[in-house]
Amino acid sequence: MKDLNQYQRILDDRTKRAELIQRYAKEFLFSVIEVSLNIPGIKKDTLRFRAVHLHLLSKVLNTMDARLVYLEFQAAGPFALLLSDTAPEKLKSLSIDLETETPLGRLYDIDIFSTSGVKISRDNGLRRCIMCDEAAFICARRRSHSLSEISSAIEELIVHNVSFQNISLCESFLEIHQREHPSSTVCCIPTFRRGLAGVIGRYAQLALLSEVMVTPKPGLVDREGSGAHSDMDLHSFIASASVLGDVFAEMVQIGMDHEADSVAQDMLPALRQVGISGEERMMRATAQVNTHKGSIFSLGLMCGAVGYSLMHTCSDSLTTIISKICEGLVKHDMSMMDRSTYGKRLYLDHGISGARGEAEQGFPAVIRTRDRIKLLYELEGSVFYHNLNSASLQALVENIASFDDTNIAGRGGMHMLGNAKKMAQTYLDNGGVASDKDLTSLRGIGNQFKSWNISPGGSADTLAGSLFLLGISTLLESSNRNVFLPFGVSSDTRSFS
Repeated sequence: MKDLNQYQRILDDRTKRAELIQRYAKEFLFSVIEVSLNIPGIKKDTLRFRAVHLHLLSKVLNTMDARLVYLEFQAAGPFALLLSDTAPEKLKSLSIDLETETPLGRLYDIDIFSTSGVKISRDNGLRRCIMCDEAAFICARRRSHSLSEISSAIEELIVHNVSFQNISLCESFLEIHQREHPSSTVCCIPTFRRGLAGVIGRYAQLALLSEVMVTPKPGLVDREGSGAHSDMDLHSFIASASVLGDVFAEMVQIGMDHEADSVAQDMLPALRQVGISGEERMMRATAQVNTHKGSIFSLGLMCGAVGYSLMHTCSDSLTTIISKICEGLVKHDMSMMDRSTYGKRLYLDHGISGARGEAEQGFPAVIRTRDRIKLLYELEGSVFYHNLNSASLQALVENIASFDDTNIAGRGGMHMLGNAKKMAQTYLDNGGVASDKDLTSLRGIGNQFKSWNISPGGSADTLAGSLFLLGISTLLESSNRNVFLPFGVSSDTRSFS
């Protein structure tokens, strides 16, 4: 009975697909592209198949001049419709290329319909069997292969023809969507527009939201106040982060599209151009308040490096890729700066190169902070165990104690930077977050920073970068599906939900 019900749902879904295709062709007078998967049996909608479909959908969007108008996860499998004003015969030729360029193409099912709703046939009329080179319809009629054999072959196709990173990121995004919309089978279409780059860009966007939610952060904007910033608050940070997802996605795409072995040549100018556009969006969203300029710079570089590493086979670490992108950055930018700027003065008088120096070295402080938070988060029996808020606060204070934060120096000078570092180190010497009941002492440091009008903004940018790398680290480095994601916080300032 269960199988019969499933068969009926599949038949109903196929009827719905046919009706949608005819409706879109009639209403919009465009060529209609149907994107689905050729999966035998009755189990057609799994997380893995959805991820493969998203991978295919991204390829179709990048290959054909089309726009996505419908996407649904059905019992009949993942299903999407796109519209294009390109001639249907041309689209069919492109679809055949996609289906034949890789062995995985045997799973692809890309059908093209004319503006009158007529399906465009393949020139040869035949699709190859997943198991052998025989025509698929002949093997199906003869039942040449068992369902278990075909299922195993499909899994092999997926494993050997789609990079693990691509499939893992797609699966992770779908897991996020299911958590946020548990009763929905229809995905949020705009998020998929940028494919894999959009997924990674969303991680960067969420890292900004996660950073501002860490509470209480001395001198910084968080859920309890504005710290030493009279011109911004939690709402302005959220407004700013909300417009930067596509900016980061575009930076990821720059890295993905960049030619192999030419990292240092021209990626930085392209990233900077997008970053300038992102700053303009940020300023419009916040009524001309600079909330995330530093993070646009640092996270943008990381996004470009991640995009490059995903698309190119190389032995370089993310740190090395970033260093290559930023080769000569400090010398170039400092030569362009006026002596009156505090950044130039700090560099000439004290050798402090700030975010540019960190970038040219591959963001070592971000890497250290990422590793430190991960270590604390997994420390069983501690206040940090599975408590991202506490782990993030501890790592933040450790950064303030050791980091030459140009935001503090710019606001209060080197003497005040020394005071902030000493205060943070004393807090750590007294046990840090683990010994601070209800975080009373940390709030006291925040009050002192506010009275001094100093804000460790550089340390905050470092924290945001580390949360971004934590969010994608398990996706890039292992097959662990318990993905470490910096999403959301509970009302308890010691714990993330």
